[in-house]
Amino acid sequence: MPQPTLEDVHFDSLLTDFSVGYIQDPGKFVADNMFPRKLVNHQSNKYATFDIGDFNRDDMERRAPSAESAGTSYGTSSDSYSTEEWSLHQDVPHAIVQNSDAAHTPMQTATSTLANKERIRRDREWVTEFFSTGKWGTDKTGGTDFTQINDAASDPVGMIGDYQLTVEAATGFEPRHLALSAKGWLNLRNHPDIVGRINGSGSNGAPAVANEANVAAICNLDKIVVARGVYNSAAEGVTDSMTWIAGNHALLAYVDASPGLMTPTAGMQFVWLSDSNSIEGRVIRTIDMPLKKSTRVEVDAGWDMKICGSSLGLFMSGFVAD
Repeated sequence: MPQPTLEDVHFDSLLTDFSVGYIQDPGKFVADNMFPRKLVNHQSNKYATFDIGDFNRDDMERRAPSAESAGTSYGTSSDSYSTEEWSLHQDVPHAIVQNSDAAHTPMQTATSTLANKERIRRDREWVTEFFSTGKWGTDKTGGTDFTQINDAASDPVGMIGDYQLTVEAATGFEPRHLALSAKGWLNLRNHPDIVGRINGSGSNGAPAVANEANVAAICNLDKIVVARGVYNSAAEGVTDSMTWIAGNHALLAYVDASPGLMTPTAGMQFVWLSDSNSIEGRVIRTIDMPLKKSTRVEVDAGWDMKICGSSLGLFMSGFVAD
């Protein structure tokens, strides 16, 4: 008597609880993790600036009896931000939504894809505005001004400390935020000097962990931000060319996480609240497109990546060799 085959008793179909997608973890991106975000209600505006030298000049003089005290003053000016709006959409046909199996969620997928692409765009903008030479008060070059971190003979703790003093001597503020590439972080956390200081620090027999918090503490830093975002530099239809968004550099900066009046910070991301439905300056909306029998999923965001105090930053190009 014939028996049913495997094909007779089961028809292959898509799993409803697993699929393979490529939405990057938001924590991999540096734009929202290094400098504060300032939410603003207008696309452009001005803010007051003051002269660093005026506040740090020693103007006091001895005062003779019946004489007036010495006088001092400070200068003020203004700078401005001007946000640009960026947007992207994906049209999802009604028929695709209606005909999709449970494994496919076209609307949710479109939303996640657009959010991912918005993060890529902002990180690329962040790198252009902040993560290159000629932007900050001090530039240092690996192999010329310092020994690159992938060289075991380098001294990352001492070097970072020296560069902190460089910025502090010029401004009065010690930079305690460090942004670096994924390769830079790999070489920093595995550097013999770092491993030697952490080795044996685990409790209850657990291995010591060279995570961002531990390495930051060793280097007298408040925060280490690792730029791990990647993007495809190839056009659609061309062979993929995946690459890191940030190069193998590092930025040491003084950052005020909650800047207000009379508070310096090296950089700022001015974020325009262009819509009442925006969340942290981003709007993802759905728009019915009846003539196309589709629903448009659209993301809008407006920002200006702004250096507010160039002397508060020190850029290390070639922090680690390529």
